[in-house]
Amino acid sequence: MVREKISIQKLIEQGDSLPTLPEIYTRVSAQLEDTNSSIDEIGETIANDPAISYKILTMVNSAFFGLPNKISSIAQAISLLGRARVKQILIGALLGDIFKGLDSELFSLKDFWQHSIRTAIISQFLAKDSAYVDEPDVIFTSSLLHDVGRLILAAQMPEVLPEIEQRARDTGLSVVQSEVDILGITHAEIGGALMQKWDFPDLIWVCVSNHHHPDYTGPFYHSAHLIYLANQLAYYAPPSDIEQTMQVLNNITNWQACNTPVPSVFTACLQAEEMVFDVMQSLGMDQA
Repeated sequence: MVREKISIQKLIEQGDSLPTLPEIYTRVSAQLEDTNSSIDEIGETIANDPAISYKILTMVNSAFFGLPNKISSIAQAISLLGRARVKQILIGALLGDIFKGLDSELFSLKDFWQHSIRTAIISQFLAKDSAYVDEPDVIFTSSLLHDVGRLILAAQMPEVLPEIEQRARDTGLSVVQSEVDILGITHAEIGGALMQKWDFPDLIWVCVSNHHHPDYTGPFYHSAHLIYLANQLAYYAPPSDIEQTMQVLNNITNWQACNTPVPSVFTACLQAEEMVFDVMQSLGMDQA
């Protein structure tokens, strides 16, 4: 089937077709970055949206953070975790609502979030264990958003997703190459364009745009490669030992670019397996 090719410029110009961040993100983000805004003021703003407040507190109190004592207020969460970290949690708490209603026979939203969260957990664990990555919480968000371009395709032209996957199976080409052949653009490029439209930090849109490029050499090199590796690992069943971990890594092109010890990869995969459903539930993504 011949389709009209999609260009990045055309996609960006059709601004109404891309989702927008809720107003609460804009308000809270501005407060978090304003040192004159008190923790109590920020907490009050978030508390005005009970659903988001509940998701943030559920996430903070989940096994993923492993805090010794229960956090009972947003102000307490900000005080303990810091403004930057709470901002990343806020993005995750909003994502499920921004892209709700996409589940269909052609696209499983629940499977999508499971893979995205598994990737995010692996990447954050590896980032914390890396001497080359300074912002593991931003890495978590970048990984959570790495496939967001597929959500745009699911929203605008869901019928194309099985067509892309079928072409990949029939030809032996990658899904990314099949996207280029059919659409003239990849889901990574679409996701990167959305991240720029949302005015997210450069690190996020660069990582989203390049999470399928094992040969990437530009800005945020180590972060981009780390998310590339985590994305690949998230497709495998968790390895049972170091030897099996090495077997998995040998199937991933240029995994060594992350400078990540094999035992850390093994532990990260186990962490993701243990926590993925807890994090999905915390962010309300298990009800897709």
